[in-house]
Amino acid sequence: MSGPLVSIVVPAYNEQATIAQVLRRVAATPFRREIIVVDDGSADDTVRLVRSLDGEIDDLRLLPQDRNRGKGAAVRAGIAASTGDIVVIQDADLEYDPADLPRLIRPLLDGVADVVYGTRLRGGEPQRAHLFWHYVGNKFLSLLTGVLYNTTLSDMEVGYKAFRGDLIRSIELVSDDFAIEPEMTAKLLRRKVRIYEVPISYYGRTFDEGKKITWRDGFIAIATLIAAGRVLVGAHYLSDVTASLVISVIAAYVVVRLGRPILDRCVRLFERLTDPVVGPLHERRRRGAPARGAA
Repeated sequence: MSGPLVSIVVPAYNEQATIAQVLRRVAATPFRREIIVVDDGSADDTVRLVRSLDGEIDDLRLLPQDRNRGKGAAVRAGIAASTGDIVVIQDADLEYDPADLPRLIRPLLDGVADVVYGTRLRGGEPQRAHLFWHYVGNKFLSLLTGVLYNTTLSDMEVGYKAFRGDLIRSIELVSDDFAIEPEMTAKLLRRKVRIYEVPISYYGRTFDEGKKITWRDGFIAIATLIAAGRVLVGAHYLSDVTASLVISVIAAYVVVRLGRPILDRCVRLFERLTDPVVGPLHERRRRGAPARGAA
């Protein structure tokens, strides 16, 4: 098979339920590839299942970590071990469908992009209904990224990303956890690379089904967007201190804009619920009659 070599990095942690299916779907994609599974210290049968596919799937490599270090550490290890002209991050939990891989890398193959992000937030493909607060958090982090780095990315936190191999291997990444997503985004945007987005399918999981990212990671992502380097507002780079102030102002603005309507609705709901009790009391006081229960 001719064409550019595509390195598909699959970070995995306790994914015995889906890992074999993911790898078989990846192996069915129509391009020259190497598949690098980085097991992040799984305590289940993930490693055994990957090894059982060694004779079935060509160019399959397993990189076991000695302990659970986090998704970022697994992604970094996979990128460092890659040799492809294109590097793709493919999660092992089937939230992202490997059938979308050809669409994801098409702008890279056409030479118009340096990086391609899948997006779950622009529609066009099957989407499981998002967890509400995850959706709000993703929208806020993407908005913050846009303001700070002068971009229009709709889904900064998406785990389905493709890169020019030489580009992503040249970037020094340090995050061990889910902060790898904002770190990569910030450092790529600082290099002013050509980033494209393509709609992808999303088969999201609930926490009961194995989803691992939580609200705490949202706050870490905000800090990472700052710590990954100076940020760009308009045509001027800001120091980390100034960037922190900018983020605080933006966060306060968003809270006020979103919080006031919610607070107003809560007040109106409270008034409707208490009116049958409070209304007669106000009427008695207005007429001068003692309230019920008064001595």
